[in-house]
Amino acid sequence: MTSSLRGPLALYVLLTANTLSWQGNAIAAIALPWFVLSTTQSPALTGIIAACQTVPAMMASLLGGPLVDRLGLRRTSVLSDVMSAVCVLAVPLLHAGQWLSFPLLCVLVFLGALLDAPGATARASLLPELSQRAAWPLERTNTLSELLESGSGWIAPLLAGTLVAALGAPGALWINALSFALSAALVRMGVPDLRPSPEPGPVGGGVLEGLRFVLRDGPLRVIFGSSVVFSASMAALFGVMLPVLARQEGGALGLGGLLSAFGAGSLLGALAFGVWGARWSRRWTFVISVGGLWLIFAVLALSSDLRVALGAMFVGGLIAGPNGPLIPTILQERTPAALRARVFGASAALTLAASPLGLLLVGAATEWAGLRPVLLGVAAVFAAALLGVLLDRGLELADTQRPVTAG
Repeated sequence: MTSSLRGPLALYVLLTANTLSWQGNAIAAIALPWFVLSTTQSPALTGIIAACQTVPAMMASLLGGPLVDRLGLRRTSVLSDVMSAVCVLAVPLLHAGQWLSFPLLCVLVFLGALLDAPGATARASLLPELSQRAAWPLERTNTLSELLESGSGWIAPLLAGTLVAALGAPGALWINALSFALSAALVRMGVPDLRPSPEPGPVGGGVLEGLRFVLRDGPLRVIFGSSVVFSASMAALFGVMLPVLARQEGGALGLGGLLSAFGAGSLLGALAFGVWGARWSRRWTFVISVGGLWLIFAVLALSSDLRVALGAMFVGGLIAGPNGPLIPTILQERTPAALRARVFGASAALTLAASPLGLLLVGAATEWAGLRPVLLGVAAVFAAALLGVLLDRGLELADTQRPVTAG
């Protein structure tokens, strides 16, 4: 059955559903690490629970593209959100009954992330098609999408910090489950059932096809190849280092403030891209934006003062913000419609590839050596990866070569 919504209305519904999912995930990003850190006092176990989120997300992103083609975009999104809501809701329910052990929590987090990723891939694949139907340019759609995501990253952490402080981490997860349920209902009722690849091939072949496309395309190779390091570093920052820093100063509200400062800066940076980004070099926008992320690690390594950390998160988010709409715009422009789910899944998997290892290593290293030496080490690795991006000329094609077709 196809939705009756047409034009920009279906796009608005999809963006609203995405926003609800982002809000819920932003709440979980605070509630789950804080729950583990406050009950175990262990940065290493906090790293393990964060890795339980990224490993299945990587697996599902890689394998989910061909499965999305088989099930259809809308159906995958709805099923993913419903099952994710069930997994999230099980955490506070089992905790209330005193049946929630750490291994069981790991299993639930693993399953929730495994089920969430295909839905995200499906909604990302719907976005360019609905943008075309609404007669919106991709830059406009992706800027609005990034503003909503950054807004979620700004508002939800403050809400989550308040909820965790007032109700505890299990109570905050009820809101997360509700957001998934509402997202599923919106997509089911308001988004057309599109299937861009009517005759999907074998799952394994689709995975390789998506990876080959990303690795053969110059701009995509540079962006998603380097994101192996960049995303692993940011995952460790959000999943381990910031909770440890906030536990030392500021508590759950301090952690919410740090994430909100980054979200607010990212929102303004994305807005700047929406206004002036069409005139900017895409290569240098990407490089400078990544440099803003490196700045966060450098400043936090030099000062553990919460006020300095808040400023670093805001400024770093501001500089990095343009990459939010820039990266999906380049990805959508350079990917044929029939390959979108596979290529989007492969690109997401590359982004998450090293994150589990980074979380485990940073968690163990922080417990052994302390926070500051680990921040210095991550900043050095990040800088080396940024230098590699500067030396690789593949991203120049994003400025000099327009895509063949996206439709």
